[in-house]
Amino acid sequence: MQNQIFESISCKQVMNTIIKLEDIEAEVVHKKIRNIHLRVLPPDGKVRISAPFRTKNETIYKFACSKLNWISKQRIRIRKSTYESFQYINQETHYFRGRQYQLKVQEKNEVPVVQLLNNEIVLQVPDGADLETRRSVLQDWYHRQL
Repeated sequence: MQNQIFESISCKQVMNTIIKLEDIEAEVVHKKIRNIHLRVLPPDGKVRISAPFRTKNETIYKFACSKLNWISKQRIRIRKSTYESFQYINQETHYFRGRQYQLKVQEKNEVPVVQLLNNEIVLQVPDGADLETRRSVLQDWYHRQL
């Protein structure tokens, strides 16, 4: 399979490009930064590369190719992880930005809210919220933080 850059999307001060690395698609985001950053994102192992505006696509492509083994290992690790085994209950351990936090669930008849306080992720959900509601509120918060 031939590796190639195949799509570009530009908006405001960010330019997105999709590159194909063997069987992996990687989103390249050009931004006002100084270094190239490579991330493999849960829950599906999506690959995102952030690069300075001035960086040539060829340079980004070579960088990504040199990291293919690492990318593959990270994707396997993420797929094996136990994201779906969370119960979303008090004192459960969750990770955010590489740090460990204890989950504190508060049931209130108010709008769902997630807050990061000290070493806790405080998850406020409606009274009687089921596992799927708790998971959805927390996952939406994670995505907004990225």
